Amino acid sequence: MKNLIKVIISFLIIMWTINSNQAQSMVGAVNESRLVIATSGLNLRTAPSLESSVIRLVKYGHEVQLLELGVPAKLETIQTGAGKPLNGQWLRVSYRGDEGYMFSPFLAKIESQYFPTELVDDNFALLLEGPNCYYNFQYRRGFDWTGIYKTVSGKYRSKKVNITYSTSNEMGHESYSIDTDEQEDLLFIIGTRNTPIKVNKGLYSYYNTLNEQKGQIIDQVYYDSMTGAVNICHDNVSYDLSDKTHAAMSIVWRGDLDDDGIDDFIIQYGEKDGKIVLHLSSQAKAGELHKAVAEYYIGYCC
Repeated sequence: MKNLIKVIISFLIIMWTINSNQAQSMVGAVNESRLVIATSGLNLRTAPSLESSVIRLVKYGHEVQLLELGVPAKLETIQTGAGKPLNGQWLRVSYRGDEGYMFSPFLAKIESQYFPTELVDDNFALLLEGPNCYYNFQYRRGFDWTGIYKTVSGKYRSKKVNITYSTSNEMGHESYSIDTDEQEDLLFIIGTRNTPIKVNKGLYSYYNTLNEQKGQIIDQVYYDSMTGAVNICHDNVSYDLSDKTHAAMSIVWRGDLDDDGIDDFIIQYGEKDGKIVLHLSSQAKAGELHKAVAEYYIGYCC
């Protein structure tokens, strides 16, 4: 019996040693993938530095395999083309047989079925610059991207912009930021395939509620605070701009965007788990005034 016990103990020690060695050999190994979210693509480099040589360019939306954290795995700050700082770390990854390093803010931990974000209309997209916890990967090649700005004099203007995405991870939540190549702040971005965006006049009021906007931006707009329904009156005819799932919270923008002489609307519906919707008059069907063509999803990270 004693000999049997010794044999069992020896066997357990051997198995523990094997498992321990295997566990140690796997330290640093990571079985995860990331998606490239830099719209112009992301360089795979030979070393964790912007000064290192480029192995290849990996296109937007392509998946790379995360091998291990870069060495040293410390936070670094780089400047983007628009002079905006990005904080992140170099990650060791593989792509189609090549191994190298990529900067983490341009890689997203997102399942492929959520990328890219489905469009309401294949010809339009709506984006807001800055961070958000929701998936708004609406970038499409072939789109023209127009940023809407407010000048110092209080007027509005439109300008073609280039956009890209980046990530940050604060308090354990990955957020996704939309950035442009412009240093000045903009109000919103509209992506179109065939429809030029041009601002003639308008009113922007993102941070005010519909109740606070009465007598200003919502002239000729009828709002029911009990139901969250909203209607616009045009040529003595009322048109419903309500949403089936969320109450209207705020009219973010009112003004002609597609140069047809009729006001277009960007409306926020819902708050904690809501969306901001672009309604264009030029896309409306016969007998209607507007059509919802694009949505930007909003919400809190926690």
